[in-house]
Amino acid sequence: MCGWGRLNQVFGKRDLHETAGGRFVVLWLPVIVWAAAILVATSIPGDRLPKPPFRRSDLFIHAGLYIVLGFLLHRAFVIGTTIGRRRWAWLLVFAMALAYGIFDEVHQRWVPGRFCDLYDAIADGVGGLSGVVLYLGWTNWLSEGPQVSGKPPAR
Repeated sequence: MCGWGRLNQVFGKRDLHETAGGRFVVLWLPVIVWAAAILVATSIPGDRLPKPPFRRSDLFIHAGLYIVLGFLLHRAFVIGTTIGRRRWAWLLVFAMALAYGIFDEVHQRWVPGRFCDLYDAIADGVGGLSGVVLYLGWTNWLSEGPQVSGKPPAR
């Protein structure tokens, strides 16, 4: 054993993720920080932003931001709640990411040089759903291990 686990064993402390406060820090704080970062970024007035290289290129930025949000949110639900273990948990995470995207779009109505755009909200939802799919694929890959030879892993 090495790293923090070894230090915790030596000093008789539990791992950070085993305590209630530690679970919050490890699981939910990244979600809150990322959501706040999105809100801060979308609060920048439009005249301070660089000109997009092509029409609707901002949709890729929206989707990218919400991929991370969907990934972190689904991770927090799956590991930190009993709801996350249900089959429909992905739908709840998607709805939450989409709702936050809609909230953010409405918020932009009051930011100078920004506006509320339906296509941006759709990109937010698609990004949130993609983050869920990415998390599910990542956890599946971790549980099965990488397949170098193309053959299924021995069980």
